[in-house]
Amino acid sequence: MSYIDVDECDQFPCDDNAKYEDECDQTPCHSDAICTNFPGSFNCSCLNGFFGNGTFCQDMNECDQYPCDDNATCVNQVGSFKCTCLEGFDGNGFNCLDSNECEIRPCHSNASCTNVPGSFECSCFIGFSGDGFRCQDVNECAKFPCDGNATCINQIGSFKCSCLEGFTGNGFQCLDENECNQTPCHSHAVCTNFPGSSNCSCMTGFFGNGTFCQ
Repeated sequence: MSYIDVDECDQFPCDDNAKYEDECDQTPCHSDAICTNFPGSFNCSCLNGFFGNGTFCQDMNECDQYPCDDNATCVNQVGSFKCTCLEGFDGNGFNCLDSNECEIRPCHSNASCTNVPGSFECSCFIGFSGDGFRCQDVNECAKFPCDGNATCINQIGSFKCSCLEGFTGNGFQCLDENECNQTPCHSHAVCTNFPGSSNCSCMTGFFGNGTFCQ
């Protein structure tokens, strides 16, 4: 005895609007993947920022690929990453430019500001001491910079040397001035020069203070 298979589909038992089953409705993929349905099948693909076969996906550390600017930090996030410019630089993290901090005048009024990549440096002017953020006047006279025959006057950020009376020079070098050359004594007196001064003495046979003799 032989049997013949009957093809029930020849009798059109199904609805004309019957569709393939959408396997994606059963959530076969990983939570960090997207499911794409195909006739009779489906495909799982990990989302951007993740890697795997779709049924299993794990976060990709994009920072390992150094996507940020050299002057930025990279922070890995779930499925993404974030670039942030370092302190002293401005930008979006992918492109960071040096910020000129000196434009906001961060140093003391008696200091100079020098911009350097990512930072700045403050230096007190000559005649001042401090860290550049705080500068105070230096009393240069305490180091006796002038000639021994001069006075030192401290000034803001500087100092001044002046030769004593009876001496001539620029204050750093003072030479004795021979006052006798100016004939300060009486005509009947003798002038004797001393360092910084002079003395008048009446000649023998005259008396007086030297500037007047009789």
